Amino acid sequence: MDYYNALETLDVTVRDLATKEGKIRDRLFEVLGYLLSVPDRVYPKELQPDIKWIRESLTGKRGSLEKIRIKRLVEIAERICYLHEELRHIMTCQND
Repeated sequence: MDYYNALETLDVTVRDLATKEGKIRDRLFEVLGYLLSVPDRVYPKELQPDIKWIRESLTGKRGSLEKIRIKRLVEIAERICYLHEELRHIMTCQND
């Protein structure tokens, strides 16, 4: 299956998380739109729980990002990086 759109979205997301100025809260808010623009079904089944967790963590019952503790924000950013690495690995293995 072609996961190019998901990988492209994660490429931009990780780049912006790493290079944009501002606090992690602000950077996560900025990349949220990217993450919401690609449906879960575009990701491999084994990674869908990760993208779902990320989205729910950023948009869930707690309300706004302002209420999320820094430690949790870091966990979310780390999970985004993990998801990016795993998707790249899956796509590399498919092309071998």
